[in-house]
Amino acid sequence: MLLDIVLGNWFWILLSVILFGAAGWYYLKITPNTYQRTALVVIKEDSPQRGKDLNAMFANLGQNPDQSNVNNEMAAIQAPSNVLETVKRLNLDMNYTMEGRWHKNILYGRSLPANVRMMGLGDHESAAMQMELQPNGVVKLSNFMRNGKPVGSPEVTVTGRTSTIIGTPVGNVLVTPTQYYGSFVTHTKDPILVTRTDLYTKTEGVQRNLSVELTDKMSTLVRISYKDKEPYRADDIINTLITVYKESWVRDKNMLTIATTKFINERLAIIERELSGIDSDISSYKSSNLLPSVQAASQMSMQQSQESQKQVLALNTQRSMAQYVKGMLTRGAKSRKLLPTNAGLESTGIEQQIAEYNTLLLQRNSLIANSSERNPIVSDYDEQLAQIRKVILEGIDNLCSTIDLQLSHAQQNENQATAKIASSPKQEKYLTSVGRQQQVKEQLYLFLLQKREENEMNQAFTAYNIRIITAPFGNAYPISPNHRNILLIALALGLMLPIGLFYLRESMNTTVRGRKDIEGLTIPFIGEIPYTGKRKWWQRRNKRRDKLQIVVQEGKRNVMNEAFRVLRTKLEFLISEDRKDNVMIMTSFNSGSGKTYLSANIAMSLAIKQKKVLIIDCDIRKAMASALVGSPQVGLTHYLTGKERDLHELIHTYKGNENLSILPVGIVPPNPTELLGNGRLKDLLEEVRSQYDYVLLDCPPIEVVADTEIISSYVDRTIFIVRAGLLDRSLLKELQRLYNAGKYRNMALILNGTETRVGYHRYGYGYGYGYGYGETDDDKKKHKSKKK
Repeated sequence: MLLDIVLGNWFWILLSVILFGAAGWYYLKITPNTYQRTALVVIKEDSPQRGKDLNAMFANLGQNPDQSNVNNEMAAIQAPSNVLETVKRLNLDMNYTMEGRWHKNILYGRSLPANVRMMGLGDHESAAMQMELQPNGVVKLSNFMRNGKPVGSPEVTVTGRTSTIIGTPVGNVLVTPTQYYGSFVTHTKDPILVTRTDLYTKTEGVQRNLSVELTDKMSTLVRISYKDKEPYRADDIINTLITVYKESWVRDKNMLTIATTKFINERLAIIERELSGIDSDISSYKSSNLLPSVQAASQMSMQQSQESQKQVLALNTQRSMAQYVKGMLTRGAKSRKLLPTNAGLESTGIEQQIAEYNTLLLQRNSLIANSSERNPIVSDYDEQLAQIRKVILEGIDNLCSTIDLQLSHAQQNENQATAKIASSPKQEKYLTSVGRQQQVKEQLYLFLLQKREENEMNQAFTAYNIRIITAPFGNAYPISPNHRNILLIALALGLMLPIGLFYLRESMNTTVRGRKDIEGLTIPFIGEIPYTGKRKWWQRRNKRRDKLQIVVQEGKRNVMNEAFRVLRTKLEFLISEDRKDNVMIMTSFNSGSGKTYLSANIAMSLAIKQKKVLIIDCDIRKAMASALVGSPQVGLTHYLTGKERDLHELIHTYKGNENLSILPVGIVPPNPTELLGNGRLKDLLEEVRSQYDYVLLDCPPIEVVADTEIISSYVDRTIFIVRAGLLDRSLLKELQRLYNAGKYRNMALILNGTETRVGYHRYGYGYGYGYGYGETDDDKKKHKSKKK
């Protein structure tokens, strides 16, 4: 069926393929190419082992940076703040285009003759204008628009020079020529359309075209891709985005070191003041009491006392630092300040908790920079920070309790040693006490100086956490539109759409389409007449072509003549040699089946073979066959009413062949059915049966009037005309029922109007009485002459 549809409608299918192919080609021409550039980078994850290596290299100087999460860093790369900074650095909010043959051409890089800066616009404003560049640095600006609305008169043209500020309706404009300015103005004079998009809309557009993803879930290799209509711009965007991310990452990492350095400097200033006070007290006391340098009264007692003092000194140092950290944590709960790390607390758990607290605080502050404190994620961070702060305070309290126990034990030892020096002068005891305070402050001061140096070293050795494996690269061919796929889709649509429509039409067609539809019938099949004479659309309403045509001509070998010859041969086999069953009726189910056309041409085919043939026009209401002899006013009805008894006076010989005679209708009576049933028709048929070799009765359709049923009782054979494309297939069962019931004598079928090339399908049939069939040799000659 599909093959028949394709062959029967090849012209329209070919035309559809051509049109869709042309549409696909046009789409490719008007659609700008889109290119993709990709860079591969490695995000280096920090680890505790890396910190140990650094400590081994620098003798425990510096701090271990926080561990990085690859997924978090991927989100940070494409964060709006980083993309916005990239847009600003590359001036991506400014676009330059020129009208091309099929679409607008983008000017960027080597094709851009000048950069434009619109200084009077805010970040949320947009503008556009037309710029004409001329030699000697002359610039003409016109067609100004601001925020999508025209500004000023369209005829206004502002003239200025490059590298100088030009006042325009959209604000001050600065046009800076590039190194390609001279070659541009030399080769073209076409204007440039300059558009300025607001920064945040442009940032969203860049984010939509940006893709950051892992190449493998088990690795930290990240693929950064960007789609753009200008490949060089895509390269610049990826490179600049990576640079911005690096700077942002280092800045965030250094914030912790800066906060620690600030804390250490504050503590150093306080301890300097305290040491200065203690030194002044010792100097004043010795001066007032005229004391020399202090000597130990007893070597053993002093040694024990010194050991105890060292232990007390170390414990006091730890306790002091713990109190400092606790105080800062208590005071900084609302200020959200970073806590100092590696503060000298001999507790690994507290140091790790402080590092985790600082990491969450940095992430919270980074999120607030791009959002607000009302963000639910910010609330989650605040809750986590509060929990960690509580844990740190509990750890510090536990540490202080432990230090207090150790300090109490050390003081007891010291008191025992001090008791042994009971005999020492009161001044010596005072100086010892003050000296101990001085030593504590000195050690704390030296410790803080060391930590400050470590922080500065750590800041100096901060490295980027990202390494470029492959610089931005991409195929020279665009990723869209895909020329091959578009053309294939267009051609496929052009091929499948008409086939689908024709198939749908055929699927919905309930009429007889060809020989295959009637193969299930047991009714004898005489033959089929092809439909080859399709009229042009401008001829379909030409009434002059609607008259009955006899296409069978002697000596002609065209399709229609051959078809009727075959039909004549089969019909001759049905008639007995004694010609006693030579009276037959031609009828159908539907009007417009072509029975009159077939009757006339079958009769002519028989007449050409020197057979005497009579056509009786029994379709009294339409009298189509009577037109073959000019539709005279005297005919069959006069004989049936008894007004004319000489039958030979009513029969006319066809001018085209003397063997063909026609009995016309005559005047149409008001009661054709009663007239046909009065018995005189039977007498007429008995009279002409022996005078003619074949008698054909052109009768009306059986479902229109009862005339044919009356006439069928007088004839020997009934030939049903089935018109392809007209008779509904559901009526084939009724036709088989009539044959099985024997209601009509010796029924046989002729299939009319089939497609000559594709026997199953036909297209373009009409509903008249058989016009437009076949093509005579004269018609062929006319077609050939037209081609010449």
